[in-house]
Order: sequence, then structure tokens, then C-alpha cells
Amino acid sequence: MRRALLSYSDVALFSEMALGNEDAFDVFFYRYNTKAYYFILHIVKDEEIAEELVHDVFLKIWLNREGLQHIENPGNYLFVAAKHHSLNQLDKAATERRNRRPLDKQAIPDESDPEEQLSYKESMVLMARAVQELPEQQRLVFHLSKDQGLSRDEIAVRLNVSPHTVKNQLGTARKSIQQYMQAHGKIVGAIVVVNIFFASH
Repeated sequence: MRRALLSYSDVALFSEMALGNEDAFDVFFYRYNTKAYYFILHIVKDEEIAEELVHDVFLKIWLNREGLQHIENPGNYLFVAAKHHSLNQLDKAATERRNRRPLDKQAIPDESDPEEQLSYKESMVLMARAVQELPEQQRLVFHLSKDQGLSRDEIAVRLNVSPHTVKNQLGTARKSIQQYMQAHGKIVGAIVVVNIFFASH
């Protein structure tokens, strides 16, 4: 199915995405992910932040997919969304680099949709496998942060490292988990699940 979608126009992909077609989202993601990343990087001037923001933008598009069938220029729609989100993040940077809690709640799958729940559970299982593939130090930092709820400063004290090191370890872990899940065909799951787990970091 995904191979057949490769020849679809952006408008056709958006129409399929509006119907909940994850394969169509995957094709659109691969078609624009790199372009969107460099577009955002040009605005925020930070590679790590650009990586996070590009996934935020694609996640928002997926979460609001029901209205995509009315979009006449999907590429322009993506870059306008990317620009607005990037500028909003820059505005927040002086006080708090990001605050995605409302987005997290929206990203959690609808309990009344069995198919969405199944996809979410499969993504969680795949994420657990991805975590096990992390280097020991990254895996430890991940568990202290996500399982025990420790802050960066608390993790730094416990491991006798700097908070900056903890931040880098979490950032690298996030990227590795996303890449693992995407390599195993879970692009939507990678974006949704990883954003939920890394929302406060």
C-alpha cells in the first residue's frame, strides 16, 4: 500500500491522511521531513531544537488530520505551520524553552478507538525494545527520568555528572528511539509516543 502511495500528489496524500491512513502520513513525512528540518533550522539556529520542532509540526498535522482534505497546498501548509511553531518557540525561549503539556494530552490515543489503541500499544512495545538497545548510560538516564520522574538536576547529582550531560544523554536517547521506531515502520508511533515521553525534557 505504501509503495502505491509514493506516486500520490500531496493533496491526495492529505485526503488519505484525513481518513486516518498512516501509510499516507509516512510518505508525506519522508517527502518533506528533511526540507522542513532545514527550514526550521534556518529559523532557530539550533540542530537539537530543530529536530524536536520538526516532529512537533508533523505531529500537529497528524492530530488535526480530519481537516486536511480541505487543504489545497499541503507543502505550503506544512512550511507555514513550521514557521509559526518555530517563531512561537523562540518567543518562549527567554522564560521556558518549551511547554507541550496540552499537546501531550491531545496526543494520547482515543480510548473509544480500538484500532488507534492497538497502534499505540504496538508503538509502546517497540519503544521498550528501542530503549533496551540504548547504551547503558543513556538507558539509565532514560529510566531515572521517565520511570522515576527525576529532574535533570536530580539525575546529575545521582550520577555525579553535569545537568548539561544529562540533557545531552536524553536528547541522544530521544533521537535513537525515534530512529529505531521509524526503521521498524512506526513513524506516527515514533512521533506520538516519543513526544509524550519527552514532553518535559
